[in-house]
Amino acid sequence: MTSSERRSDVSAFLDEYNEAFASIDGHRIAALLPSAYRDSAGRGSIHCLQSREELASFFQVSQTYQRDGYVGGRFDDPQVSPIGGRQRAGHAVLEDVARRR
Repeated sequence: MTSSERRSDVSAFLDEYNEAFASIDGHRIAALLPSAYRDSAGRGSIHCLQSREELASFFQVSQTYQRDGYVGGRFDDPQVSPIGGRQRAGHAVLEDVARRR
C-alpha cells in the first residue's frame, strides 16, 4: 500500500468517525475503535480504556459538545505511519469548524 493510499484510508476513517461523533451515540463511536484504546486530550489528560462499554461511556461526552454548540469539525493534515503489513497509525488534529452559540 502506498503512502497516498494509507493517507486516503485514514482520511476515510476520520470522516466516518466525524459522522459517528456527530450522532452523539457513544456505542456508534466505540464500534469504530479498538477495545484497548488510549486517548490524550489537548489539556494533558490521558485515558486508557479496556472495553467497548468503557469506550461507549467515555464517548458520551459528545452530548456535552453538542450542548455547547458543536455541530461539526474536520481533521486537518492527517499523518500516517504503517505498522506491519495491514495496520497503520494516524494522527490528526480536529478543528471545530462549527459556529458556537
